[in-house]
Amino acid sequence: MIEKAGFGELLKIGTSTLPVELINWLLRNFDAKSSQLMIPGRGTINVTSESVHRILSLPKNGDKVLYDFNVDAINFYT
Repeated sequence: MIEKAGFGELLKIGTSTLPVELINWLLRNFDAKSSQLMIPGRGTINVTSESVHRILSLPKNGDKVLYDFNVDAINFYT
């Protein structure tokens, strides 16, 4: 079912959990307003459907996913 939906590459990730330090770093360095990952001393990475597709081989087309998020709540944790 996961592979049929185009998300089979996620099954290749070799761990069932991510290190807490990595999650905290990602949260601290992600700017939700600009959708950029800020790499201290190096620059930024735009997080777009294209970049996620290139890095994780996830589909970038298909049904639209409706969602809502609170930028202030996300930035509170960073």
